[in-house]
Amino acid sequence: MNMQERIKKQIERIANELKKRRLKLNYSQIKFAKESGLSQSMINKFENLKADPNFSTILKYENALEKLESLSKKKVKDVMVVNIRKINVNEKISKAMEIMLENDYSQLLIEENEVIIGILHENSILKAIAKKENIYDMKVAKYLEELPIIVPENYMVSDLSFLFQNKKTKLVLVGSIVKGILGIVTRSDIYEN
Repeated sequence: MNMQERIKKQIERIANELKKRRLKLNYSQIKFAKESGLSQSMINKFENLKADPNFSTILKYENALEKLESLSKKKVKDVMVVNIRKINVNEKISKAMEIMLENDYSQLLIEENEVIIGILHENSILKAIAKKENIYDMKVAKYLEELPIIVPENYMVSDLSFLFQNKKTKLVLVGSIVKGILGIVTRSDIYEN
């Protein structure tokens, strides 16, 4: 067996091993493409040995798998942010903007009578500004979005991917009936951990 044949055999072995790991995580090629940054066609060609991948492609595939395998073992309580800031529904948007800027938050929970009733996203504020609305004296209530999905603290992080993609949600709250809201998890919280 010459050198080229040995290399081809090694690539075939690596491709088969990586594909087995992807399938074990229950990720389709399309879903894995979204998570890895590789195109679905590149993944297909690599796994079916239709193209010789370069080293950086193999490395990117491997790194994405390692991250997903690591996440598959974590629970939301391991990645949630516990310092969540709330604002009263009757506060002015200017106050909300001040809190968001000072703390580098992209959203705030909105409460009424100490009960969380919704969320305020920075996108809502930006859209209103783009429409040239004079929002500064408006109440937070005007820009309230519905309450996010609430998951239990033992919910698996790997299952959040489904919620973020299929429910088009930007975040989930972590809570329990006994303890109430415990934290918040955004897509970026998952990938920072």
